[in-house]
Amino acid sequence: ELGIKQASCVVGSYALLSVKLVYAKDTTTTLPILGGTRSQKIDLFEGNLSCFDVEFNDLSVSVASPKHSEREFSLAVCIEEITIPGVSQPLKNRSIVQSCVYSRPFYAFSHKSVLKRRKAVTIRATSHDSCDSGGGMSMHVVGAPFVRSDRLQCVFKIKAEHYNKYCRVDEHGNQRDIVSENEQWVSLKAQNLEFFSDSVLFFNVPTDLGDAPTEDIPAYIQITNDGRNFSNALEFTFTKSDSSSSSPNKRPRIMSRM
Repeated sequence: ELGIKQASCVVGSYALLSVKLVYAKDTTTTLPILGGTRSQKIDLFEGNLSCFDVEFNDLSVSVASPKHSEREFSLAVCIEEITIPGVSQPLKNRSIVQSCVYSRPFYAFSHKSVLKRRKAVTIRATSHDSCDSGGGMSMHVVGAPFVRSDRLQCVFKIKAEHYNKYCRVDEHGNQRDIVSENEQWVSLKAQNLEFFSDSVLFFNVPTDLGDAPTEDIPAYIQITNDGRNFSNALEFTFTKSDSSSSSPNKRPRIMSRM
């Protein structure tokens, strides 16, 4: 949905639109791998137009995400100019035209087996199964297949009731929003995630439990390659006192649970 501001359109007015392919996390780089009809004219109705819908039906991507370091793409739909009868030059002023909108990120793949591999992640063991509630401890997880991508994450899931009780303030001292306990579980992202190999990830335990818990907090560790499909869960505990035997900055030896 694109918008036009302060443009008084008359019969015969039209907008010239284009679509470009960019990286989801770098919208300044246009990628020359987009095929299909990439521009079209849209007739504008008489009067002040606030928004309209547009469709590009035959687009294709010639190179998949795995050839781009597993990065996801986004489509940028842009209003290049607006032509109004009686106006000598097309309108290109950014105060009149909201120049671009971006699609949700997507992952391009050439075969379903690639997508299946990205989804079907499993984890077998972790170096620790507990940590002091302050977090920050360095640890790692073993599993497969881990995919180096923008959406690769390790999350620690805790109950919503514990989140609301102990995670009231973020790292900047700002109040967090209360989570509905109907959601049951809240995901805390691991910090400093490091892709060591397709079977080993290093990271630091989240430090979100800012208010010192008066109880042990049960949690589950999961990995996701795409932010949507998660691995099996391994149990973890945030302890109410410092029971960790490892230094937070020392990479521990793997301890298999198999």
